[in-house]
Amino acid sequence: MPSNKADTLKLLLGLFEQAEVKIKNVEQTTQEGLLTPSINQLRYAGYHIVRSLLEYDEQQVQEERVSAINHVKRAIYDIDEDIKAKRRFFITIVMAVLAIVVAIALALK
Repeated sequence: MPSNKADTLKLLLGLFEQAEVKIKNVEQTTQEGLLTPSINQLRYAGYHIVRSLLEYDEQQVQEERVSAINHVKRAIYDIDEDIKAKRRFFITIVMAVLAIVVAIALALK
């Protein structure tokens, strides 16, 4: 974890941007709209960011920022897992359709 304030905020910003890009990509490829668990994690991160801005104790500030970073990382993880699950589902459907096509072809022989 970064040790100074500027590095911590830069890391947080970079993670937010990464999560945003992933969410937009999923929206464009699946046309399913927002991913609720990821959005919730980003909302929690925002909560910790605001708390860090209101805090005066430097240790508490850092703890709130670390919490925010962890929530954004979790949002990215949730997005990636959702994509994997959708791919597995799609592959299962394709395999089922192929099995049906093969069964029909064999029955027509």
